[in-house]
Amino acid sequence: MGNTQSMMWVFEVLGYFFMGVSTLFAAPVFGSGRLESYVRWLFVLNGVLGLLTPVAYVINLPMNIMFGGLIVWDIVMPLATASLAYLFKSYCTR
Repeated sequence: MGNTQSMMWVFEVLGYFFMGVSTLFAAPVFGSGRLESYVRWLFVLNGVLGLLTPVAYVINLPMNIMFGGLIVWDIVMPLATASLAYLFKSYCTR
C-alpha cells in the first residue's frame, strides 16, 4: 500500500466504489419517516463518496485530498450503519 500505483490500491479503490454503488441502490428503499430519511441521505452521501473515489484516483489527486475523503467516510459509514441497525431494531420491536 506504500505505492499508490500498485494493484492493491486499485482493489482498494474498487472496493469503495462498489460499496458506494450498493448504498446508492439501497437508498431508495427507505421511506419518508424521519429516521428512514436520515438513513437514506447517509447512504446517498456514502454512495457519492464511493463514486468519487475512482475519479480522484484516476485524475491522480494528492493523497491529502484522498485521505480527507476517507476521514469523511469514517464518519458517514458508521453513522449510516448504526442508524440502519437502530431502524431495523425499531422494526423488530413493533
